[in-house]
Amino acid sequence: MFDELEGRRVVMWHGFTDDDAGNQVALVDSLEPGAPLLGGGTNVGMRAITVARQIGYRRFELHGMDCCYRDEEQWAGEHFTKKQYPRRVEVEGRIFETSDQMLQSTDDFFNTMNMLGGCSFKIYGDGLLEARMQMFMKDHSKAFNQGWWHPVGVVNVLPERHRLGLYHTLRAA
Repeated sequence: MFDELEGRRVVMWHGFTDDDAGNQVALVDSLEPGAPLLGGGTNVGMRAITVARQIGYRRFELHGMDCCYRDEEQWAGEHFTKKQYPRRVEVEGRIFETSDQMLQSTDDFFNTMNMLGGCSFKIYGDGLLEARMQMFMKDHSKAFNQGWWHPVGVVNVLPERHRLGLYHTLRAA
C-alpha cells in the first residue's frame, strides 16, 4: 500500500479513547514511539473532524450527522452492532427519534466544537444535531445546558444504563 502512495502526502495516526488509555499509549509507544494519538468522540463523523483538524482543515460542512432516526432505520447501511435503545425527545417544539448514544454524540460535537478554536461548522440537514445548532445560534448557553432536550412519553431506565451512570440522560423533565 505504501508503495502506491509514493510521492503523496501521507499522514498516519492512531485512534485513542479514554477507555484503557494507559495501555493504548504503551502499545503505540512500543510500536511507533512518539506517534500521534487522536481522540474523537462517539462516531465516525466526530473522529473525522479531529483527524481533519489535525492535518489542517478549519472549515467543516457536515452532511448526514443527524443524530436521529428516520423511518425506524438506525443506520444508513448495514451495521454489525446491536440496535440502540430508542427514545423520543423534544427540542424547541420539535420531536426527534433518537438514542442515548446519539444524544451523547451531540454532546461530543458541541464539546469538540468548543475546544477546536479557529474552526467553523455548518450542519446540513433537518435532524437533531441541526436543531441543537439552531438553538446554539440563538442562545449559546441554552445549547450547552444539560436541559437542552426533554423526553417525550414514558422514560424507561434499563438496569445496565443505571449501573453505568447513564441514567442522567434518562430522567423525565
